[in-house]
Amino acid sequence: MSGIGLVATAYSPSPPPTSSGPLTCWVTFAPHADVAFNVSGASGNLSAQGYGIVQPNYSGGTPPYVDSLTMQNDPSGKLGFVDNGHGADTISYTSFSLNEVESGWIKYQVTDGAGATVTARFPASGSLSITRTS
Repeated sequence: MSGIGLVATAYSPSPPPTSSGPLTCWVTFAPHADVAFNVSGASGNLSAQGYGIVQPNYSGGTPPYVDSLTMQNDPSGKLGFVDNGHGADTISYTSFSLNEVESGWIKYQVTDGAGATVTARFPASGSLSITRTS
C-alpha cells in the first residue's frame, strides 16, 4: 500500500451513530412503589429504614446519555438522594423534628447524544410523604 493509501484509510469518516428506538425513561421506588414512609431519627435514609431504593432507567435513543435525579416540590430542602452503600440511590432526609412531615416527588431526566430529552416522575401524580415518628 502506498503512503497516500494509508493516509486515506486513516482519515476515513466514522459511521453515523445508531439508534435503538425512541428515547424513553422511567423511575420508581422499589420494591413496593411505596409513597408514604415513617422514619425514626432526625436524619437518615429510606434504605436504612427498611424501605428500599430509587430505580431509574432508560432505553432507546442515541449514546452518549446524560441523566439526572432530583427531588421536586420540597420547599424545606430536607429531602435528597444518597447512595445506600450498595451502589443504588435511596431517598435521604435531614434535620427532621419529631412528627415532622415532608413531601416531594422524584424527577428523572435523560438527554441522549442526539439532543432528545425525556422526563419521568415518581409517583406519577401527587407526592411522597416522609414522617418522623420517633
